[in-house]
Amino acid sequence: MYDDLALTLNAQFYRANENASDADFEAILDAAVENAFPGSIMVDDLRIAVGRGRNRYRYSLRVFKARRPVYFLPRLQLEDQIHAFILVLEIEHCIVVLRKSCANISDQLESVGHLIPPNELWSTFDDSLVEFQKLSVRNMTVSDKTLRARTLEAADLKGLVSTHAAGRSIPYFLRVREGRKLTSLSLSTSRVFDASDRVPSAAVVEWARQKIRQIGSSANRDKSFLSSFAATVDLSAVLARSNPSALLIESGRLAELLMERSARLFTVEDGVKRWLSTDLQERVLEALERVFEIGSKAENGRDFEVVGAKAELRVNKASLSIRSKSLQRIHVDIGGDVSTLQSLIVKGNLFCVCFDDPKYMYFMGQCFEDSSGVSQIESLLEMLHPHAELSRATSEKGEPFSRSQTRFKPTSVFDVVERMHAAEDFVFCDDKGIEWADHIVLNRNEGVITFIHSKHGKQSTSASKLHDVVGQGIKNLGNMFFDVDQFMSKYASKLRLDYDSTQINRKRRGREAELRPTLKALLANYGTQRRCVLACDFISKADVSAQFARVKARQPVKGHIIQLLWILSSFSHAAKEVSVEPRIYCEP
Repeated sequence: MYDDLALTLNAQFYRANENASDADFEAILDAAVENAFPGSIMVDDLRIAVGRGRNRYRYSLRVFKARRPVYFLPRLQLEDQIHAFILVLEIEHCIVVLRKSCANISDQLESVGHLIPPNELWSTFDDSLVEFQKLSVRNMTVSDKTLRARTLEAADLKGLVSTHAAGRSIPYFLRVREGRKLTSLSLSTSRVFDASDRVPSAAVVEWARQKIRQIGSSANRDKSFLSSFAATVDLSAVLARSNPSALLIESGRLAELLMERSARLFTVEDGVKRWLSTDLQERVLEALERVFEIGSKAENGRDFEVVGAKAELRVNKASLSIRSKSLQRIHVDIGGDVSTLQSLIVKGNLFCVCFDDPKYMYFMGQCFEDSSGVSQIESLLEMLHPHAELSRATSEKGEPFSRSQTRFKPTSVFDVVERMHAAEDFVFCDDKGIEWADHIVLNRNEGVITFIHSKHGKQSTSASKLHDVVGQGIKNLGNMFFDVDQFMSKYASKLRLDYDSTQINRKRRGREAELRPTLKALLANYGTQRRCVLACDFISKADVSAQFARVKARQPVKGHIIQLLWILSSFSHAAKEVSVEPRIYCEP
């Protein structure tokens, strides 16, 4: 290959079909240069073999001058000239496509391969070794009363994103950092982009080969974060037990695509091209915003009617598509590359389908299954922090109290909690009256504010015991965002006094003179972490883990185990939604 090619690491990955011919690959190159100036092709290589053995690959390459219409002076019919290329690599059993400014080749690529599905594409990295910096998800709904999509960004989303009902969210864009390397994945188009300087062609081939081998050897990679989201499922298996019920054109993404590419819409009447005005284009997009109901099967017994749209939802071998005479009559011109609006929507996977079983959804050319509940088990178990000291607790507070008592009884959960936090700057007992928590803990050096809610009981996996303490924790999440004056007022009226009718001072640890400076430092520190803790001596992590393992394995469990799962999920979700870390102190 040409050694002086300098390319970015930005490519689409396809699984190769069997028996693709030279003619198939030549058709791809021919389609790519449909917007070329006549006689401008500078490089024209078709399926050139390079290397031997495991290092063998083929490449097809065309470099040419492309035409791009100038729209701001339409009467003069001007055109820009830009150099373009298409590079198709055949490596092992995959096809890798790199291109710039060439015409649409989607139809031709289907003859040689199919896009690598999202769950295989994101297996190129280990969740535990990367930082998830950006995540875009599509919710499994077509309702106009709920959020359909959302984008999240952070230094690392792991541990910050609530997995509560994450199983009904389909990731379609990721950006991850591994060390210094930044990688973006567009799962809807199977595109991988590694941020880097331009590199020579040999480095591009080696990069593509590495990605392909990562896809093929993903069995032992940690997917604890991404497995919380909706999982891919075979379309034919879904259609065997459920029928499509609603169709939604992703009109927002379609409008963005048309705008980004300066596309123009037109129709052809009696052989005459008629451009759609801005007003008509807006009407077309507006008409596509509605949710279309899917009716009964068509006459062929395979496809489905789209109610009130003179269209069909077609069932293909491994995908769904739309057939609409209205969408076929509207053409799209993107820089001289012309296709029908139907083709643009179908080839770009700009539509989704819901089924009469709501746990399924077709999106990005794949069928997904809601994995809520099971998928979040691992993240819920991470909330459980076992402490052997809790096994010695026989009560919550150690009642009855004596007037001379200066500490809680050693066999109480309260005393265990105070001993666990004996090295903190401040520990306050806020139990009884208008309370924010049973204990409030301040740690200036580590930058942590902790609210602890305690509950004692006989060891059990019962959901009812946990329900009360979870309710207390969630109710007081808002109080964790106090200011200095609020806390000092609470200290003066309550936290500096003795507990009930005892000599147990509510300020269990810390010097009064250091309280205000500590509060100011904590609240001024942008990195201060807030932590909501439930101290529950009736929960054993081993017992809960064993029961949740049965849930993951789809084995029967008692009803209270599912309730326990959802109560833990609710606590995690509520805390993370307000940027508070949830923890549960429990027995081993």
